[in-house]
Amino acid sequence: YTVGSSGCDYTSIQAVFDNEDLEPRDVVEIRADTVGGEKTYIELIAIGSDDGGDSSGYVTIKGRDGDTINIISGQIYDNSWTDLGDGKYSRSETNRVWILLEDRNILQIASDSNLTDGRYYWDVDEHALYYKPTSGVPSDHEIIASYSCLASTPGGININDVAYLRFKNLNFEKSSGGIVNYTSNGTSHIVIEDCNFSQVIIPTYISASTNGVVHGHITVSSCNFTHVSRAICCGTNSSDNTKYLTYTNNYIYKSGYVDESTLWKDKTNVDVDKEGIGLYRPIHAIVVGNTIVGGGYSGGIVLNTGGSPTENCTDIKITRNKIYNLEGPGIY
Repeated sequence: YTVGSSGCDYTSIQAVFDNEDLEPRDVVEIRADTVGGEKTYIELIAIGSDDGGDSSGYVTIKGRDGDTINIISGQIYDNSWTDLGDGKYSRSETNRVWILLEDRNILQIASDSNLTDGRYYWDVDEHALYYKPTSGVPSDHEIIASYSCLASTPGGININDVAYLRFKNLNFEKSSGGIVNYTSNGTSHIVIEDCNFSQVIIPTYISASTNGVVHGHITVSSCNFTHVSRAICCGTNSSDNTKYLTYTNNYIYKSGYVDESTLWKDKTNVDVDKEGIGLYRPIHAIVVGNTIVGGGYSGGIVLNTGGSPTENCTDIKITRNKIYNLEGPGIY
């Protein structure tokens, strides 16, 4: 199945999952308008539980070889704003807005709806978004909301309860999440390779167990993470383990920072662990050949063995990783 402009099966990524029942060894190829070109897709993407593969083969979601495929996980707003005066506007919004983009720039969050110290504010009680344009009125700008990636409305590609997926040659940028699932359920056998994540709060977060049933089998390989908060994480609750994790040959730069000097929590008020690679009560984990540079207040490679997991943490290989210029411990 192809995604792109003229001559492709679909013009949006989500349309593939809405209209097709994908099977093992199916390929979803996302294309630029011309061979070797660049294209940005701005979408809310959720992959259905029936669109994964099985032990006979993976479903692959990839950018066409030679193309540069960018994905912003977000919703483009129309011009349905209420003018509050003094250059401020509001609209109804039930979903928590982690990031607001104006003309593809990440805006500064304000401390309240007065917007005296920022450009946007989401009010959890009113379910309202407040916004103050940098110039003119809202219709003068492209405004994109990227929602919390730990909620039912995806702030990243939502792979909740999907198994046997492979992602390749994709660039995720300026979003709350990259490839994530917000509840544990049946997510397993996920491969992410040769992908880039730039200015994404949580690029990869996969919750890998439910009520003692461990799914796992997560591979992240040869990916670049720049100005993210927590780069790679397969999590679970305190009474379960994660299993069969392979994180190899990734490059992680300044985790915790949205740019060279500003923390994500100061820019967006979203405060998650500032770590390169997080291992939570792991069994059978391979962390080899990764480079982690700068940032990382919580640690470069964080090994969390706390809680009361059903099994002891064993068979963990952490070797040949290059870790330097961190604000926190290298391996913790």
